[in-house]
Amino acid sequence: MFLARYLQDLESRHAWMDLIMDSLSLDLGVVFAQPAGESFGGQPGLQAGVGFGVPVLLRVDGPWIGVHGGVRWSEDALATGHARKVSDQAPYLAITIVYEQLFMTHIVDAGDRRPE
Repeated sequence: MFLARYLQDLESRHAWMDLIMDSLSLDLGVVFAQPAGESFGGQPGLQAGVGFGVPVLLRVDGPWIGVHGGVRWSEDALATGHARKVSDQAPYLAITIVYEQLFMTHIVDAGDRRPE
């Protein structure tokens, strides 16, 4: 959301709301589940979800509380196209506490010159 809002100059008057809008995310990745009675990582699967964060302070730097939710599919569910067991397709909800810090590196292109 950040890039689209930035390019179209769609900022609101509320910094807090802008930060929440910019934190909206789509999650996609690999999950390694531990089925009952088997070793950890016995079955890789797919995880997809959505999430957002809320700044505790009214700025980018500092603590954030995030909420992410979605669905995890097991290797069997992906291979067959349907879930036979409860563990083949499982919803999840994660609440996170994150500390974000910006670092100004002042990296510029070699051709950039300071105006004189």
